[in-house]
Amino acid sequence: MFSVWRSTPLAFLAQNKPDWGNLCQCITLARPRAAQGSYRALVTDVEGKNIRAPHLAGMPCCLALLLPETDATVDSLFAQAMWLKAWFRAAPGSWRRARF
Repeated sequence: MFSVWRSTPLAFLAQNKPDWGNLCQCITLARPRAAQGSYRALVTDVEGKNIRAPHLAGMPCCLALLLPETDATVDSLFAQAMWLKAWFRAAPGSWRRARF
């Protein structure tokens, strides 16, 4: 689980071996930014703006799950949902299309 949207946790689920590779690379980017045993992923990591890993844009083939705070406002949830929709689109013909 990563916090990549300001402070809202986001979970990535790998579905196959290449997904695990992408997830491991994202963890490798996030690990040195935090104290030992923790991770600090940045929005730029999953938006493809990290020059060390531009191929991680949208975390190809991984499922992204938003884990919002219980006291989140409708406006903040909508903004987060639109960000997810923009960056984590399913491939054409895929069964996992974002619907909002």
